[in-house]
Amino acid sequence: MRNKGGIFFYVIILLSSLIVCAPSFAFAGIGVSPAEIISHDILNDVPHNDQVILTRSGDVSKASAVKVEFRGDAKSFIKGAEQISFEAGESQLVYKFQIIASSLTNGDYSAEIDFIGIQPANQNNAHLGAVNVLGGVTLQIHFTVSNTEKLDYEVIKMTPIQTEEGLPLFINYTIKNNGNLNWKPDFITASLFNNRGRLIEEKIVSGSDLEFTEPGETHTHIIDLFSTLNRGEYTLVVDFQYKDKTDTTTSNFEIYGTGVLKQSGVLSSVIFDKTSYTSGELVQFNAIFTNNGETSYFANMVTEVYDGESIVDILKTEPIKVSIGETVTFNQILPMTDQGEFRILSYVEYGNRTSETKTSDLAIASPIIEKTINYLLIILSALLLMFIGLFVAVHKKAVYTKPPKINTPIRITSPQITGTSIEKDGALIEVIVNGVSLGLTMVGHGIWAINVPANTLSIGAQVIASVRVDANHDGVVNLKDKQSDYSNIVIVTV
Repeated sequence: MRNKGGIFFYVIILLSSLIVCAPSFAFAGIGVSPAEIISHDILNDVPHNDQVILTRSGDVSKASAVKVEFRGDAKSFIKGAEQISFEAGESQLVYKFQIIASSLTNGDYSAEIDFIGIQPANQNNAHLGAVNVLGGVTLQIHFTVSNTEKLDYEVIKMTPIQTEEGLPLFINYTIKNNGNLNWKPDFITASLFNNRGRLIEEKIVSGSDLEFTEPGETHTHIIDLFSTLNRGEYTLVVDFQYKDKTDTTTSNFEIYGTGVLKQSGVLSSVIFDKTSYTSGELVQFNAIFTNNGETSYFANMVTEVYDGESIVDILKTEPIKVSIGETVTFNQILPMTDQGEFRILSYVEYGNRTSETKTSDLAIASPIIEKTINYLLIILSALLLMFIGLFVAVHKKAVYTKPPKINTPIRITSPQITGTSIEKDGALIEVIVNGVSLGLTMVGHGIWAINVPANTLSIGAQVIASVRVDANHDGVVNLKDKQSDYSNIVIVTV
């Protein structure tokens, strides 16, 4: 007969070997947003651009490779990368693709894009632990091909690129093309105004020098406008002209002095030495500032004091040199003679630039009010202590009451000494004969008794007793508890 237990054992060994030898993949998932793309009125001879955002879950500290497969009747008209990768630490990436309907007749079409997690080709079995293998997700694509031309675009934004005096001024502008035609302006007119509103220069850029934005695409373009400008503040107005339509954008900007853009600094904190002050007291505070730029410079701290909307004081520290990567502390002392609520604005001037501003609220109290408050606090504290003492005195449980009482007479032949006590059952009675303890006994129902060994008592001996209760409230009555005063003295007789 075959040993079934042995077969089971070998099966377990085999499965364990497979598990041990298998690559240590970390399985996670891929998400796509949006999950469906619907595009209308795609022209035969104009590529249409679309994009989706892929998101991965799980351990993003490892790289993940994704294979891209195209399926469906119209798959050959979808063009995009066939493999993409999440870099280590990356949880999202943009996947761009095109619909090129070059030979399709008018009508509706569908396709799918599968995003499937794979092992990268450059990873062998010895290194699989450093790769996340992702699950898959499918993107649905539906599009319509037609001969209808659709012009629909937006000028999203226009921004001058930071520059310094004597250097060219570039701008970037972003176009979103919602139509199905390649689009660009016929021309761009850029008008430059100084800070007094005076037109100082104008430039026209022909459409032949501009790039197209393809259908479905959101694209940022960069153009060179003015060769050199002096340091100062300006306003730039740019008109995007297409046929009889004009889109106008406006932006205020600054031309910096030479080397300024290499200057950078961070005011990280402003800390006061106290939380409250009285008038006439010196307010001390400091600011932490770091040079995180590419050049050294001189810097000083500026403090503006406001009462409401009115500025009441401005203080500046002496300039100090701050080297690249250096962190310094600016200290300031602010004399406050008036009482009230104040707003403190602190910032650092460094090189040709200014840091962000830190705002602090400051309350200055009257010395008389401050002293009155202190006196009231002292009085209230004293009253509170008196109340606590009175409460304890009233509610404190007595640790002992009257001493016990010894019954008389006591004779030299008495086998017991007895007595009474008002304490609860369990209280300890100690009996003493001529200064020597006879021992302990317990109160029960208000009475107590203790046996007397033979030849212990003698004529004229003095007998006294005391009682102990649970004075320290530890649940046990013993010699650690305080004893009462001694009882009546009883003289031993014949």
